[in-house]
Amino acid sequence: GGAMKYSAYVATPTFFQLLFRFFHLSFMFTPVFVTALPAFLSSFFRDNVFWSLLVKALSRSGPAFIKWGQWASTRADMFPQRLCEEMSLLHANAPSHSFKYTKGLVEQALQEGGTCDGKCFDTVFDAFEPKPVASGSIAQVHKAKIRNSNPDLPGTDVAIKVRHPMVAELIDRDFRIMRKLGTLIDTLSGGWLSVRSSIEQFSHTMAEQARLDVEGYHLDLLNYNFRGWKGVNFPRTIYATQTIVIETFEKGEVVGDLLKEYGGENNQVSPQLASFIVTLGESLYLKMLLVDNLMHADLHPGNILVDMSGLQRSQFKLTLVDAGMVAQLNEAESMNFIGLLSALGASDADKAAEAVLSFGGEATTNEEFVADMRELFKEKCRGYGHNVDVGEVLRGVLNLVRKHQIRINANYATLVVNVLCIESMAKKLVPDYNVLDAGKPLLSSYRRLLSFKPKSRSRRFIFKVWMPVAHFIKARNDRIFFRKLHNEMGVEWKGGGRRRRLRKLIGSSLAA
Repeated sequence: GGAMKYSAYVATPTFFQLLFRFFHLSFMFTPVFVTALPAFLSSFFRDNVFWSLLVKALSRSGPAFIKWGQWASTRADMFPQRLCEEMSLLHANAPSHSFKYTKGLVEQALQEGGTCDGKCFDTVFDAFEPKPVASGSIAQVHKAKIRNSNPDLPGTDVAIKVRHPMVAELIDRDFRIMRKLGTLIDTLSGGWLSVRSSIEQFSHTMAEQARLDVEGYHLDLLNYNFRGWKGVNFPRTIYATQTIVIETFEKGEVVGDLLKEYGGENNQVSPQLASFIVTLGESLYLKMLLVDNLMHADLHPGNILVDMSGLQRSQFKLTLVDAGMVAQLNEAESMNFIGLLSALGASDADKAAEAVLSFGGEATTNEEFVADMRELFKEKCRGYGHNVDVGEVLRGVLNLVRKHQIRINANYATLVVNVLCIESMAKKLVPDYNVLDAGKPLLSSYRRLLSFKPKSRSRRFIFKVWMPVAHFIKARNDRIFFRKLHNEMGVEWKGGGRRRRLRKLIGSSLAA
């Protein structure tokens, strides 16, 4: 047969292509349309039948719909909690494409980049596993080894992510149709699903995910931002095009698997490992928020690896993978979200309401929302030192946002979801550790700095100078907490020499 051709560019679909795709999707969503009216009239039918039908339709309708469903599951500010729970069942795993396609696409990408001429697959790779180690709705991942003859990367283990056939074309067609479909669903449901609005917010992130060179660029940025941090790691990009990305293959155990195996009160994760994951996980989140203004958009435990090959805690390594989506924060977004977190610590309901109302990018007031926020804080958020359940409070805030139909930008939703991931991970690994209390040195410092109201650039510089000090205070408080906890458990705390290593670690934030 002739050589297969692969294109990184998407041609505008013809009318008949869109029409055929529309009829196919209409068939998939027929059960949703038929049951929309009874779902609108009956909450019991919604919760027990309709949401499940909607999720099944999404799962059968292609990568754009699957990814939208996964993203929508994080938007408790826009959708009912029961629907978010159903959406979270959408898994990224998808049927993998053939190894013949993978080989052809990788070879073409290497040729187009000038890496090699002709049939070069076997000259570049010493080994290439035909069976993918993972497959998602956008791409699948293979493990391979670079040939020893390569002068730059001899014998390097790599992960190669390869985009599925026709993904870019399907996504383009589907988003053209989804906008119309979203409008129709909102009309039939009386507007209570806000589908069209969520599709508009999501479409730009989906377009980025379909381009694998964007993930390579994100990894370069994250590696640069954390270049001085011991114990924090991201895969390094070796080669990237729109259709493939070659990254270093990172070792480690998935933290999500650890949580499934050990989490809870009967936790069997070693105290040294648990304290390492929790404290460093929170610290890297705060650094991305407070210093970098660039946030990895999916910090769930399935995207975090921990390498325990070293015997000492100082030799452990935390690796974040899957940087297909990041949240690039502007100054206002960073300040507003920090304002919300610091308001939780100060038990200041009015400031928290003010921060949330600014999440839509417009100055506004809503007395009923403020009143409900005061009730929420009175019941569940008494501030630092009162063991505030951050996850419960933030979920309560999102329920109020949906109740009062307050629009918030997608970056804020990403920040909230990541806080919930960190808080949930900490609760499972170290139930007595409170992420809000632990972040007090950093959040309180930023709150005080905002009261001086210097120019934006000056405020950022002052905080970056103060950051190592606040970080050291946090690290000291963490050591005290875990030493006390381990003493109560009858476990020896091996923290000798830690102060010197922490100074070296946090001092790098000035260079960032």
